[in-house]
Amino acid sequence: MGRNPDIGAHVRTFKNFHPRGIEYVRDATMRRGLAKPEMLMKVAQNMKCLIKASFTENPLAIEVVTNLPSYSRITELSIIGINPEEHIWSSALTALKRLHWAAPNLHGDQRSHAQTAEFLIKVVQSTCPDLESLDISFGHIAGFVSECTASSVVQYENIETPNSPALTKLRHLGLTYQNAYDDEQGELEALILNFASRYSATLESVSLPIKDGTMTRETATFVLETCAALPYLTELSLVETNCSREGEQGITGLEFLMELTSALASPTREIERLSITNIKEHYSPDIGRLFAPWKSLNFLRLGDADMSTGPYANHGKLDFTSYRPVSACISLLCPFSNCAKNRKY
Repeated sequence: MGRNPDIGAHVRTFKNFHPRGIEYVRDATMRRGLAKPEMLMKVAQNMKCLIKASFTENPLAIEVVTNLPSYSRITELSIIGINPEEHIWSSALTALKRLHWAAPNLHGDQRSHAQTAEFLIKVVQSTCPDLESLDISFGHIAGFVSECTASSVVQYENIETPNSPALTKLRHLGLTYQNAYDDEQGELEALILNFASRYSATLESVSLPIKDGTMTRETATFVLETCAALPYLTELSLVETNCSREGEQGITGLEFLMELTSALASPTREIERLSITNIKEHYSPDIGRLFAPWKSLNFLRLGDADMSTGPYANHGKLDFTSYRPVSACISLLCPFSNCAKNRKY
């Protein structure tokens, strides 16, 4: 593809894959000696008709990301392991409609998670007028830094936030993380609440972080405050982090769900899809009854990842008998696999 532009011009979808933690499984962009950086950059330059792209950290990805406005057909982009402050496109307009940026956890004199998220939000507000979905996450990835930093980062330093929401088509926001210090968690929650209030007229879907360990009163307050700012919310996803904060008031998973379901019940709300990675509670008829007032609900996905209570606690078995009364249609999440199957009971 690097030597033949005609082949590259036919590519509409590109995805490179590198499963974390399995070092011997790598694609050609990740293997030293198989593809030199110069060749990968040439491949990227030849794929000007890309529509969808998913990249891990490599020179091919850097070439596309830093020159994104010249890829006039890309509407869906997923980026894993690249620091946006090091590599970002110029301030020209792009065609992006969906962006998922999984930023790395970097150490030293780097920006906080909230600062990185704010920077990305500034970029998309300036360059992505058609954006419909924005996901920003911070995971267990080390990150990629090339020898030269893109000078285009400087172009965003003096750009002011517009008075009115710039992303008039935005319907989804996801801002989640796996590791963050206490002060960073507070900054991220404040950023989410501010963004939700700013885009309350268009946002219909959000993915929010909830803390590891026990549920807390503070977590419930944060989730409900965010939902209260979004009158047109139809989809809510709560993603567990590996973070916890001392001094917060612990509550049970059932108490958390009671607060959540009572505040978001019909008819004042029209929640259609709910997903929680870990409810920290085994399934029971009591949980099933909580969702009876949710008349608009058509998708329910609850994870019992801890499995610390119930008849099969610590056995690694799903208690299907206890789960039966929960809902007419529920997706059971098995903590020991990556598959989640919808089953009707």
